[in-house]
Amino acid sequence: MTMQTRLQKVTQSLSPLQRIVLILRAQREGREPDPELYRDSNPQQGKAFNRYVALIYVINRELGGLCHTLSGWSQFLESNAEQIRLLERAAAQLEEAEGIEPVTRPRDWRTAGEMQVPEFLRSVAAELRRDLLKSVTQRWSEAGAIEETWQELADEFGGEEPVTPELRALAAETKGRLQALAQEFGGKRRLGPPADVALAETRRVVDDAFEKLRPLL
Repeated sequence: MTMQTRLQKVTQSLSPLQRIVLILRAQREGREPDPELYRDSNPQQGKAFNRYVALIYVINRELGGLCHTLSGWSQFLESNAEQIRLLERAAAQLEEAEGIEPVTRPRDWRTAGEMQVPEFLRSVAAELRRDLLKSVTQRWSEAGAIEETWQELADEFGGEEPVTPELRALAAETKGRLQALAQEFGGKRRLGPPADVALAETRRVVDDAFEKLRPLL
């Protein structure tokens, strides 16, 4: 019996989970997985293996797509934050130039009637702050839902990490950006575990993806 034959026998004796774990470890280390790990002469084990492959696809493609979308949202919110800072700086400069006492709680510019320009700018900025914090809170909840769903799916891999390092880094970067915005604009207390509706939506994405993959499994 040749060494190659022995290796094939050893590989084929592994369970679908053991083989997928070895594939994940090789990919994480930048190595090409042994082609024998993808071969299976047992139809039943082949179905189980294909399910793990589908799980990895859903984790990194479907949920990964959501992660990239959230990253884009967080950058967009950073742009909105800069507009708020600009309005507040403009109000402060006008107040200093005109010797006007800053208004700590500006009136609603829509209903206040006549108002000085600095208060108007601060009122608009306050409204944008509220909108910003609402969006930050929602995006934070969605990011948490992705991470929680990742964890739920990762449990099927016996503790092995199925999420690519790049996606983990992107998720951490996105949450860091959202947390910084909440800290700056006074909404840190709003950040918490993902809302049920966010978790339900993320799980729906997973279920829909699996439904489409079902004919291939």
